[in-house]
Formats: sequence, C-alpha cells, structure tokens
Amino acid sequence: MTLAYTGKHLNREELIPMANDALQEWALKPMTLKFAYVNSFGDRPGHVRHDVLIGIKECKQIEETRKKLFFEHEKKDLFFMREPHVTIGIYENVEEAQLRATEVNKLLPYQILITGVTVD
Repeated sequence: MTLAYTGKHLNREELIPMANDALQEWALKPMTLKFAYVNSFGDRPGHVRHDVLIGIKECKQIEETRKKLFFEHEKKDLFFMREPHVTIGIYENVEEAQLRATEVNKLLPYQILITGVTVD
C-alpha cells in the first residue's frame, strides 16, 4: 500500500522515521482490499501509462495517519497522493490493464494484515 508519494523530494533518512511511525500505527491491523481499477496518466511527453490499483476500505483511517505523519512536515507541499491504494500492475496497453483489473475483482474483497513497511 502506498501511504505517501514524495517523488525524490525527501531522502531515505527523512522517510524511515515516518515509515516506522506508520508501521507502529498499522501493524497487524486488518485492512480490506475492495476493488481494482485502472488509473491512466501521462508519465512523460507522448506516453500514457495504465496502472492497475486496488482501493482500500479503510481510506479514512489511512488518511488520518497521513495527516498525523506528514501534515506537520516542512516539505508537506511536495507530497502528492491519491486515495490510498495498492498498485498491482503497470501496463502500456489500457485493454490489458482493464483485463487485469477485471480478473482481480473476481477475488475481492480480500482482507489482509499489515506486517511490514518499505521505503522505496
């Protein structure tokens, strides 16, 4: 699950304490993956990327965590984030992305537990 996207505006040393705080708040709590959808956007001139994302039922609670962890940060205006989601695939072709979302939706909703954190 992507909690916050910062681009390259924060270095690893700044992100690790935030990630640890997020894990402390969410470790072993249930979360429900509810539906898959395609998000298409231009990622560079002349190119459209098609991401398959899964929406999360606990969006409001995740957004509260976001505000708590990132709102006070001095670079908060550099944080960009859509509604909380899990990225499960990146496609060049929109039809392939839509097919994947349809396949995944047959398996949802699905409950998970948060067991770790990654700074990427």
